[in-house]
Amino acid sequence: MDPPPVESIRILHVDDEPGFAEMASEFLSREDDRFDIENALNTADGLAKLESSEFDCIISDFDMPDRNGIEFLEEIRTIQPDLPFILFTGKGSEEIASEAISAGVTDYLQKQGGLDQFALLGNRIENAVTKRRTEEALRRREASRHGRRRGGREHGGGPRPGRGPTRPVRGRGACSRSSPSGSRRPSSPP
Repeated sequence: MDPPPVESIRILHVDDEPGFAEMASEFLSREDDRFDIENALNTADGLAKLESSEFDCIISDFDMPDRNGIEFLEEIRTIQPDLPFILFTGKGSEEIASEAISAGVTDYLQKQGGLDQFALLGNRIENAVTKRRTEEALRRREASRHGRRRGGREHGGGPRPGRGPTRPVRGRGACSRSSPSGSRRPSSPP
């Protein structure tokens, strides 16, 4: 049997340093061959690409000329509130991290020297996208299950309103009732 098809992970990387953006794309592609990365050199270009293509994750620098990464994140959240967004910046501080978290960033990483940063970034991308895809699959399954209920029986597996239990209650026959004293007597028509 063939293995299931590998689903690509479309990434929009927004960074105003073209050399770094290309290098990051190259090393991330080496980390995971499912990564399909498209670069944008500013947030306006990033928004245009987002309008014309589907992406599974956005990676953004913080310090860019047209707007900063948090302002870009806030704009993205108005368009696609659940799209994973990773702020990957060289201008890190606790203040920026706190602002990013408040704005709804999925993850925050500081750029560092060396190649290990791309392994870490690749792992964070894969985790964020997997989480989102799993949540979407659960929502679809739940919506599908509710759709079947609406089309068929709305009351699940229990008795329908106005009907009693589907089997007799233990200790009572269909033709007997308990008297106030607790003894059984035959049922009589009302």
